Amino acid sequence: MILLIRKLSLAAVFACSTLLVGCGGDVLSSEELVSLFPEVGPESTRAENTDILCPFQRMLKRSGLYDNAEDGEATSLKVKTGLASEAAEVFGCDKGSCGSIITLASIAQWNLGKLDLSRLHEAGSLLSHDCGLTFEFGGTSVSDSQRQFTLDRLLALANTEGQLQFDDLITVKQEICESQGVEMTVGGETEVKLIYAYLGGVERSFIDHSDVVRLLHATMPAYKTSAMVDLDLIGQVQ
Repeated sequence: MILLIRKLSLAAVFACSTLLVGCGGDVLSSEELVSLFPEVGPESTRAENTDILCPFQRMLKRSGLYDNAEDGEATSLKVKTGLASEAAEVFGCDKGSCGSIITLASIAQWNLGKLDLSRLHEAGSLLSHDCGLTFEFGGTSVSDSQRQFTLDRLLALANTEGQLQFDDLITVKQEICESQGVEMTVGGETEVKLIYAYLGGVERSFIDHSDVVRLLHATMPAYKTSAMVDLDLIGQVQ
């Protein structure tokens, strides 16, 4: 099935992925997604776009799902909200839940119907946030030094097997907020919950530091949740 999907059009990839999930099939695994979209694999030669602050959207961009689907100039990072929602579902985030967030971000950007991936810092107070895991205070692009600080601090909190608890992620997030003199927002807390849920924290009660490294570098983690990420799954993070 995976080899077949790779030969299909973009629209067919969406349709086949939705069919697999909608008919009771499993959510696509990390291995299946890398097979479909090798540019998000560890051997990828395609650079991440550091103007996209959200690591999940940065990975979707890197996968090629947005190729030839952008509006405006070649440097434009605007994509239709429907496309962004469908792409998110292919990678395991429920279209209803992620689609609602994408739509709210689009409205906050005064860009109804399209999401500007380069302006996610303007996504509204409930969605955008300070205390960036990968960007500096007030930053609009990924900072290698801030990202490395986050990963080093998380590694220091991980157990001897390189595993992290949700509290470890919140601790680092809160430390960044305090160092910047700002409060953690709902958007900031949700970001951490999404990372923990996507990397399998709900079913395994831990996530691997190595997978956080991959995700924050817009690379498919070795392990991702087998469940569709939605509001119910995020609500189970604790």
